[in-house]
Amino acid sequence: MYRPDYFLSPFVDFAYYSLTDTTDRVGTAAGEVTAENSLSMWALSPGLVIDFWRLRARLGVSFENLMADAEVEGVNASSSRLSLGYLFGLGGTVYRWDDFALGLESRVVLNPISDVVVVTIGATGSWDFVSF
Repeated sequence: MYRPDYFLSPFVDFAYYSLTDTTDRVGTAAGEVTAENSLSMWALSPGLVIDFWRLRARLGVSFENLMADAEVEGVNASSSRLSLGYLFGLGGTVYRWDDFALGLESRVVLNPISDVVVVTIGATGSWDFVSF
C-alpha cells in the first residue's frame, strides 16, 4: 500500500460488484420455463483516506449504477438506476517484508435509495517496485 507523508489523503475507488446471477426453471400450465436473472452494480467512489500505524480507513461518496437484467424464454428485460451512496472501508498491513506487503481489507458500500448494502472482505498484496 502506498503510504503518503500526510495523515489525510484523497483516493478514488472504482469497483464492479456482481451481486447475484441465477437460472431458474419454473413450471407453468404451458410447460417448463427458464428464467435467467442478474443484479450487478458499478461504483465510482472519491473520498478521503486516513492512515494510522498499519491501518487505513476510507470514507467516500459513491456514484453507483445498479443494473438488473432478466431473460425469460428469450425475452430480455433490463433496468438500471443511477444513485448516490457511501463507501466505508478499513484495511491494514498484516505482514511487511522489504518492499512487499500483505494485508486485509473490508469495505461497505451503502446505496440507501435502492436499499442495497454490499460488504466485501479480501486480501491485499502490494509491492513497491519504484520508490522516489
